[in-house]
Amino acid sequence: MSLTQGLLGAAGLTGLVTGLAVAGGAVLFSQRKRFGRRLGAPSTDAATALRNQTIVEGSGEGVLELDRNGRVRYANPAAAGLLGYEPEELPGLDYATLINTAEAAEEDRDAVSKVRYTTNIRGGAGALLRRKSGEFRPVEYKMLPLVDAGLTTGTVLVFRDITDRVRSDHLLDEMQRIAKVGGWEYDFVSDRTFWTDAVYAIHDLPTGVMPTRELLHSGFSAEAARQMEEARRKAHEFGVSSDLRVPCTTVKGREIWLRIIVRAERRLGETLRMYGAVQDVTELMQAEQQLREARDFLDLTLNAVPMPIAYVSQQGAERLVTYTNRAMSEWLERTPESMLGR
Repeated sequence: MSLTQGLLGAAGLTGLVTGLAVAGGAVLFSQRKRFGRRLGAPSTDAATALRNQTIVEGSGEGVLELDRNGRVRYANPAAAGLLGYEPEELPGLDYATLINTAEAAEEDRDAVSKVRYTTNIRGGAGALLRRKSGEFRPVEYKMLPLVDAGLTTGTVLVFRDITDRVRSDHLLDEMQRIAKVGGWEYDFVSDRTFWTDAVYAIHDLPTGVMPTRELLHSGFSAEAARQMEEARRKAHEFGVSSDLRVPCTTVKGREIWLRIIVRAERRLGETLRMYGAVQDVTELMQAEQQLREARDFLDLTLNAVPMPIAYVSQQGAERLVTYTNRAMSEWLERTPESMLGR
């Protein structure tokens, strides 16, 4: 019996093939059973083996079977292509030379003892695929044991190249950093809050700290906390969106202004989660304050002038009065409101 037949036979990989699916970046595999252990019609076994082999070898994800020492016993065409090897070059290679993970630095190289480890690129764990050319590419992968008669005999490793996704994530992170805006999400079912890295940076918090409600409210005044709780209540009970601007003091003592957008996701009349954006609008608020102060100063200055003054603006085909000082109002014996826009 050939290696491929043993791996892809009707009973050899029945559970494995049915689990070949990517969900949330993880590829799930069930246990491998001994080939020929179950009795059945030879024609049925042959058809199943052919179908399983077609599915695995036609998969876009790389599939490696490893022995107990972590050496490759089988590689599908996608794995060979992603790694830059010919399929016949991979058997016998140590998987640690192909997948560069933190675990590879350990002295214990037993692949079976490292099963069920899944990378999390956005969380910073990450794994790098080492191609034959020496080039590295980010991947996510799943490792699960192969069990034969209750004994673990090897490991199945499935991986895929996520270079484009990581590049997009880095671009998004950079854009959030420049714009000082980040995203957040609160799940009512799990009572958990998720922040993007930009939100942590806005609050001067290290990435990964659990953003509890007490931590969030600690930097806000009683009025700002009341506004946020009201926005939360309206989103939870009625699915109403909110757009707030509130002052905040970060853990480092910086006084900033935040724009907080709240949206709700509802199903069958029930809010399942809230989500939205947080933006540091301190510079915008300061600019608006400076503009108001300049406008008030100009208004006081012009109202102190005894000469009637009016400003007429060309708006399309019309000329409209957009400003009058106090002297103009007294001279015409009309309120400013009655003259503006005419």
